[in-house]
Amino acid sequence: MADLTYTQGIQIEEANSVAQQMQGTNNDLDNKLNEILQIMERMNVKWSSPASEETIAQFKTLKGSFDQYKEKINRYVSFIQKQVTDAYNAGEKSIQVNLQNVKQDVTVN
Repeated sequence: MADLTYTQGIQIEEANSVAQQMQGTNNDLDNKLNEILQIMERMNVKWSSPASEETIAQFKTLKGSFDQYKEKINRYVSFIQKQVTDAYNAGEKSIQVNLQNVKQDVTVN
């Protein structure tokens, strides 16, 4: 019998694991960027200057770019997870159809 976790050259568990790793790394990066921004803003309270204000503004712009990438990665992870779910469901449906066929063959004979 064929390995049902293997669909069109992709192992379902592996694809799901990679998607989860990507999501985790994406969230970790977002959390670190937020943490850096908070540290910069706290430091700015104690040591405010035009240069620190400009640095914070530039970091916020940079973080905005990362936020766009974060959303793209989230969409890609969702796509992978949907493909995994669809592949799993197709496999399950195939099993059920084949099982019904076997049951019919057994009852006919």
